[in-house]
Amino acid sequence: MYRFLITLLALAAGAASLGAAARGIIDTRDGRNLPAISIEGESLHGVTWMAQRNQPGTRVEIWDVLHVRYDGQMFDQYNSMARKLTPAQSRRLEEDAQSYLREGEKPPAYMSEVEWTRVQLTCRFYVARALALQEKWPEAAEKFADYLKAAEDRPIDGPLAATFRSAISGREITKAGGLHRLYLDGLEGLGLAYMAMKEPVKANELAFKPLQNLGAALASRTNKGEYYSWAIRALRTIAINAEENKEFKAASDAWDSLFKMAQAKDSGRPSRAQYEAMLKVGYMKVKEGELNEARTRFFGPISRWEAGAHSEDSVSNPKPPQAGWISADIAYLTAGSYVGQGMIDAARANRAEDWASALTNFSMALAVFRSDEEVRGMALLGAAHASSMLAQVNAAKPDVANLHARLAEKYLTELTTEVSRASSTRSEAIPEIEARIAKFKKKE
Repeated sequence: MYRFLITLLALAAGAASLGAAARGIIDTRDGRNLPAISIEGESLHGVTWMAQRNQPGTRVEIWDVLHVRYDGQMFDQYNSMARKLTPAQSRRLEEDAQSYLREGEKPPAYMSEVEWTRVQLTCRFYVARALALQEKWPEAAEKFADYLKAAEDRPIDGPLAATFRSAISGREITKAGGLHRLYLDGLEGLGLAYMAMKEPVKANELAFKPLQNLGAALASRTNKGEYYSWAIRALRTIAINAEENKEFKAASDAWDSLFKMAQAKDSGRPSRAQYEAMLKVGYMKVKEGELNEARTRFFGPISRWEAGAHSEDSVSNPKPPQAGWISADIAYLTAGSYVGQGMIDAARANRAEDWASALTNFSMALAVFRSDEEVRGMALLGAAHASSMLAQVNAAKPDVANLHARLAEKYLTELTTEVSRASSTRSEAIPEIEARIAKFKKKE
């Protein structure tokens, strides 16, 4: 109450001249701070604001907004919430957000009820985020659902009349573009909370499928592919979870859906997200045992790379590669394709020549591209596995087996030290590789 009185006294004169409107600042992700005499709207269609009287500012897209701040001492805690999205500050974030949601808490005189509703919706979202940062997943899921329902109770009229059916409330919302600007984040947070609770079906039905539908509806109405970004992240989560549970068909389907959504997002132009999905579908096909289908995913990128890298008139008159024949994204796709071909060779291997072919492909992946930790981790694990198997199939030749065992040790050491965050470091194959190294490596 004290902070309310201080704020009211300090700003009463300004409020009388402006009417019921609160001044604020829109913080953007590229570092801009846009001063506004009033915030006109915070919806999925963007943040609209008045720069000066009768002079609207340029609408800020939701993916460009970091936070919306309001003038006045009453909003000190509110304005700092975006800086507290860390586990260490999550309890403080929860307390700050809850302070604006207490029963009977009223807006200051210079703020309209509509503006106050936006403030409270934002605070509901931040309470849920704070609980998620504390890994209190059931409570976080409950609060994300509360935020989504509250946002649906107060859709803002606006020009973006996208239609969307909520799985939380069962409502069909015809002006989904008028939902609060954090609604997509709320759906994503709800899905992640259910995933953390090992409830992927609920995550998919209540959050991730609606997220895909809403993103597609907004993108089709605006022709802005950025609305697909939330759904792409959700599909990646679904795919990774399915792979971890060895549900390779489900993982393949999720990656395939992600590929199509990334295509829509990028208007058909190739992108890293598309290349990642292409590779992942191939990897899942290998794990499903569909090796011929998997090979079709990797053959093209490898053939194009080798044609570009080794273009020549003859052996004695080599031509240099054409300018621009490879980019970082193409190198990523090529390295990932060599990994995939190595996986195929390893899956079919029963002779030394087969394991040598697998090792060659994994080594090519390591030579082509170093920047992606996941691809490099898979290549190092594959190379270590192939080398250890070469040691085993050459057991009758101790010196040869020793060389391969030492090479496997080298690859495994690099995997566990230089790309320690890669998922390959948690592979179930590592103990078997270590056992073969110990068996065939000669003691010094």
